[in-house]
Order: sequence, then C-alpha cells, then structure tokens
Amino acid sequence: MNEQKEIKARLIKCLLESVILQLLKENEMHGYQIIKEVRKEYGVYFGPSTIYPLLNVLERRKLIRGKWEMHKNRPRKTYQLTACGRSQLHLSLKLLAQLNLKIESQKDILTAGGKAVENIPSMS
Repeated sequence: MNEQKEIKARLIKCLLESVILQLLKENEMHGYQIIKEVRKEYGVYFGPSTIYPLLNVLERRKLIRGKWEMHKNRPRKTYQLTACGRSQLHLSLKLLAQLNLKIESQKDILTAGGKAVENIPSMS
C-alpha cells in the first residue's frame, strides 16, 4: 500500500464513528451494508472485526438503535440513528468544519518538504 492510501485509511479509521453515523442518518442499514458503503464511498475496506464491535459500542452509547428482523429466514440486525446520535453527528461535523477552516487559514504557513500544502496531491 502506498503512503497516500495508508494515510487515507488511518484518517477514515479515526473518523469511522462519524462515518457510520452519517450513513445511518440517510437510511437504516445492517452491518454488511455499512461495510459495503464505507468501501464504496471512501475506497477503504474495514471488515466485520472492525465494524461490528464499533456498532456494539455505538449502540451501548445510545447513538444508534439496533433491531432484529428476519430476512430470507435468517435473523439480521439493522441499525438506525437515534436523536442522541444525530446530535453527536451534528457536533462532530461542526468540529470537523472548524478544524478544516483552521487548516485552510494556516496553509501558507504549513509546508511539506519545502512545498506548500496545496501542492500535495489530493487523496482521491
């Protein structure tokens, strides 16, 4: 894995809680759907051993609510965002926006290897 992809994966992992809350803001989803959406939207794969424990933590913190349902004669747990989760997501997005503004305002000061930050290729 090249350095750019490694950095992207680490950043997404740090923000994975907010990413999951954002996904659940739009639709109720089950764990495997979340795994697929994170990979599709961010190009990073986090498997069941990462996603399901995090879903359990989010549920214990009452940020999401899970419910069991039968799907093709098999039980499946789907998750939805709670009011508390919606508030947490709003706060997280607000703080990320403030951080982004701070970084943008410091671009001319920050350098990477003698080059301005805006000369660093994007991570997409």
